[in-house]
Amino acid sequence: MMNMRNKLFYIIIVIVLTMSNVLANTDIVRADSLYVIRINIKNNHMYIYEFDQAGNISLKKDMACSPCMNQKADGLTRTITYKEEWKATNQGTYVRYANDFDGDISISSVPYKGISYDSLDANKYNLLGNSKNTINVWVSVRDAKWIYDNCQVGTQVQIDDKSEALNDDMEKAIKLNEDNPNSGWDPTDEDANNPWSKCKPKIEGTKNIQTIVNKKVDLLEGVKAYDTCGNDITNTINVMGNYDFGIEGDYNILYYVKDSLGQTANTTISLNVQKIKSSYVQKKDDKNTEKTTADKLKVIIFLGVAVALFIKFVLNREK
Repeated sequence: MMNMRNKLFYIIIVIVLTMSNVLANTDIVRADSLYVIRINIKNNHMYIYEFDQAGNISLKKDMACSPCMNQKADGLTRTITYKEEWKATNQGTYVRYANDFDGDISISSVPYKGISYDSLDANKYNLLGNSKNTINVWVSVRDAKWIYDNCQVGTQVQIDDKSEALNDDMEKAIKLNEDNPNSGWDPTDEDANNPWSKCKPKIEGTKNIQTIVNKKVDLLEGVKAYDTCGNDITNTINVMGNYDFGIEGDYNILYYVKDSLGQTANTTISLNVQKIKSSYVQKKDDKNTEKTTADKLKVIIFLGVAVALFIKFVLNREK
């Protein structure tokens, strides 16, 4: 018969094995992670930092977001505890690639009106990078999926409200026109049926240019650029080329634009800079003027001769 000490030892072993099995089959597990997520609720941006093997940390990704109004920069460190590909919200909508980290608050996509890829709420999508919302921390589908795939359960999430400017090369959210028939799709969604995948940025109004030496021309006059979703991004056009308005020659000018989705467009024109010609080129009107003057002189001479002959004839007759 098993004595009390052995019986207690056996019970402890059973409990440990049982707990090990439970922990091995649940998502709610604390795990070491290569990444730390920092959410800035003041500039509406999220930063993901990566640890290397030596323990050094560097910025891996950044993304525009719409933070939750209920979050506070309280100095507490949270962790991702649960993941769900489609998650229902208490507002009757659904979010994709939810990464729970603070009670019911998740890092997720912008809400969809139903469980379908083409039911995105475009109005809420336009909050990305601009303002806060009442549920979750919203990012684009592309960014939510990256976090879902790469930031495992146990990944730390930190929240701050630092005054922090965004660099020009940091991700900015693209806007959706709700009247556009594609607006029910997230432009970053990599699904093969996404109609935005057939759209590209474009540059319009470019043309070859001619000018004379030292007469500068506005190379952007009449030129417009639009992003993948049709938004005007003319102010982001880069004009590139090795040209000089002070030197005669033919130059190639490149117009280049890149939108918030990373899509690009470019076009090339020729710039011809000419010297002012020193030799006088007679105009057609000048020739007509000269011809008219010559004709008048001929008439005057003819009349003069006629008068002289008339006088001579009359005087000779009177004698």
